[in-house]
Amino acid sequence: MSETKKLISTLEVKVGLLLEKMQKTSAALQMKTAEAESLKKQTVQLEEKVASLRSENQELRSMPTTTVVEAPVAENSEDTKARISELVKEIDTCISMLKV
Repeated sequence: MSETKKLISTLEVKVGLLLEKMQKTSAALQMKTAEAESLKKQTVQLEEKVASLRSENQELRSMPTTTVVEAPVAENSEDTKARISELVKEIDTCISMLKV
């Protein structure tokens, strides 16, 4: 009978360990299930964003291209040359002040 008690005791210990493993596995399964649901939601959101961006991209592609507007040409190139000379002199003055 003593041997039967030992076997029962051993079985009880093993069943207890199996129950602990089952609880841990169940908890891990719940965590993974929640993570999978979260990832599914994130995937849906990203797919919606991709669809929106594709639509926006298509709209932009279908718009007519814009032309580059050129700056108006100065009527008097002498005025432009004079202004450039003034700016160069001002820059030279600033450089000479920095050297001192």
